Amino acid sequence: MKISDLQNEVNKIVIRNPCAANWDDMHGDQTVRFCGQCKKNVHNLSAMNPEQLAFTLELRERQPTCVFMARANDGSVIIDNCPKFLRKQRDKIRAYAYSALLTIAWLRAQEACAQGLVGAPVDPRYGQAVEVGALADFGYDTARDISRIVTALSAILVWFIFPIKARHSATSTRLVLAVLERLAVPLLVHLAGTYMLNNYGGLGGGGI
Repeated sequence: MKISDLQNEVNKIVIRNPCAANWDDMHGDQTVRFCGQCKKNVHNLSAMNPEQLAFTLELRERQPTCVFMARANDGSVIIDNCPKFLRKQRDKIRAYAYSALLTIAWLRAQEACAQGLVGAPVDPRYGQAVEVGALADFGYDTARDISRIVTALSAILVWFIFPIKARHSATSTRLVLAVLERLAVPLLVHLAGTYMLNNYGGLGGGGI
């Protein structure tokens, strides 16, 4: 069935008695979830690819089937109308874009954490403010910047070597676990750099 035909068939669907159950409270993936209120599977037509959508529409002709749909401003049902040969490329772009955004967020967080060390910094080696002029000690500053750069590079490498795959079946739990797994390496690098600075100071002993 053509995508245009699928769109027309989906637009004809009228849900006369909408269920009060919340889609986000149901258990399952992005295409099919189990409703605890009616004890039935609910099919998300808007998240299905054309093959899954065609199968579900045929299933509705044979037996009662609960469906969930998202509608555009014009009232038409939103469906995945991306051609099959472009889906893999689209999913890869989504995955890399998501990874890049998380990497940027990580870098910004690193930069924000370092802002307080400029000027009259609190020296983590001694836990007290140390006035060293207009800027922080050069050796300590340089070592801190090197630590930040290495942490940033590790984050970029991890996210681009092991990007999160975009899948319709991905659940929020799987997504959180995938993010935590990929944050482990840059976090360990960051902690190692902090440990080195706290215990050994900056380059050349920190100049204190």
